[in-house]
Amino acid sequence: MFIWTGGVPGTGKSTIISQFLPLCLKNQVEVVKFSDLLLSMSRLDSRTQLSQLDINSRSMLSDLVHEELLRQDEFKVGKVQIDDGHFVIPASDGSFRLALPTDERTSDRTLCLVLFDSPTEHIVSRMLKDGDTRLDRQVRYGNIAFLSQFGLKLRAQIDLYRDLEYQAAHQISKEIGRPLYVITNSDNGLNHAVNKFRGLVCGYLSRRLECEHSRRGIESY
Repeated sequence: MFIWTGGVPGTGKSTIISQFLPLCLKNQVEVVKFSDLLLSMSRLDSRTQLSQLDINSRSMLSDLVHEELLRQDEFKVGKVQIDDGHFVIPASDGSFRLALPTDERTSDRTLCLVLFDSPTEHIVSRMLKDGDTRLDRQVRYGNIAFLSQFGLKLRAQIDLYRDLEYQAAHQISKEIGRPLYVITNSDNGLNHAVNKFRGLVCGYLSRRLECEHSRRGIESY
């Protein structure tokens, strides 16, 4: 079963997930890095080439990766998979496609969606600290070093993609009938965000264990 996560680059999504993982039993939780699977299935040489595909090609490729993930999930009984990805595939003209199918099969294999967010100023601070080393941020925002000279433009780009992620996450949640949770990460609240995500995942793990015990006639205390 899946917990799909998303959020604009720079919210600390991957950091939260990586810090949360050691707190869980490895046989219960597995993290899936969606961008790695996209690159592997595309058979391209680099993420730069992947980012240059048109939105139709990226959307088709994304659907193929999700289909493979759902197929594999059927054999991972009792394990929760956390998808480290995005909810939206943006196009250069401002339009977007949902990065997650909203069919019945996706609904059946989904526990919930988690949208990570962070104040714009905190995202800007992280990006300027990291420079242009993160391709996912370059794809969404362009040349960060250049845009940083025009602060309002960089902030506008961040706010634009935040709105797209919110729209996509809410639409997916509604169409597949699964809850959406929003976790905010601020520079002085990383541990709080990690613990909140941990509590959410562990809650699902506990409920799944109780359901399994109930099915087998085992009483939980």
